Amino acid sequence: MSRFAAVWAFAFLLVRVCAGTPESTPRDAALVHGELIPETVYVGDTARFRYVFPAARDAPGAGEITLNPEDAAAPDMDVRKAALTRDGDAFILDVTFVPWRPGEFDIPPLDVPFTEDRFIIDPPPFFVASLAETLGEKEPRPPVPPLILPGTTWVLFVLSAAVPAVLAAWVILRKNSRVRALVGALFRSPEARAALRGLKKLKKRAPRMTDREWAQEAALLARDYLERACRGPFRSFTPEEAACALGTDPRGGSFAPLAAEVLARCDLVRFAPSPLPAEERLALGETIRSLVTGIEREAPRA
Repeated sequence: MSRFAAVWAFAFLLVRVCAGTPESTPRDAALVHGELIPETVYVGDTARFRYVFPAARDAPGAGEITLNPEDAAAPDMDVRKAALTRDGDAFILDVTFVPWRPGEFDIPPLDVPFTEDRFIIDPPPFFVASLAETLGEKEPRPPVPPLILPGTTWVLFVLSAAVPAVLAAWVILRKNSRVRALVGALFRSPEARAALRGLKKLKKRAPRMTDREWAQEAALLARDYLERACRGPFRSFTPEEAACALGTDPRGGSFAPLAAEVLARCDLVRFAPSPLPAEERLALGETIRSLVTGIEREAPRA
């Protein structure tokens, strides 16, 4: 080979090397750049890396190409999404990721199937900051006790005493019927308390009373409670009228048959020669008690 031919061959190879190969990404200083969003990324942050580079001549037009996130993942980094879009004469590679260590990250070259020929994107490396270095911390901080706001210590003491007390009271109410009855009496209406006190007195006086006297007193207790609790003239009602009036009351509607039974039996003893044994007196007294407590439980007063 002559010296002239060797010089031309060397010049041709030099031009080919400087121009690059069609398999690599074009590098134009005016278009090629990479950026992080946000600008400073720390470990565990969800961030985006955008790499802008010139579009190839045979590249497709507008649109988005979704890439396999695993292909864009570097060690110690999770990639949530990777996509390639065209913006005029440039392409934008957009990678959403989460880093798990500080330092430099380098996304591996990506092979994009634009045409039958290979088109490789080789993004530049980027840097993930260290929060410890930013704060100037070189060693782990010592453990810090819980923060107690001023003036709230007494609240903690009250709660620590109140919670066991409430639990203990709940257990006692569940196990002891007398205590449960006593607590229930505290929330009864005045007319209910008056009726139940009258029943206790009637029970004590029963041995010294005739059947007619006892029936008259028991009927008066029941009618007086119904008149005050259900707001109706129950003292002048017949047993049937009392049942009808009570049936329309939202508090005692379900107890109308019970009230009619008690009043009818007491009226029978009062106005007809019908005996009333001691056992039946006790049973009627408990029926009146059930009537009072049932109406109170059905719709307690506000």
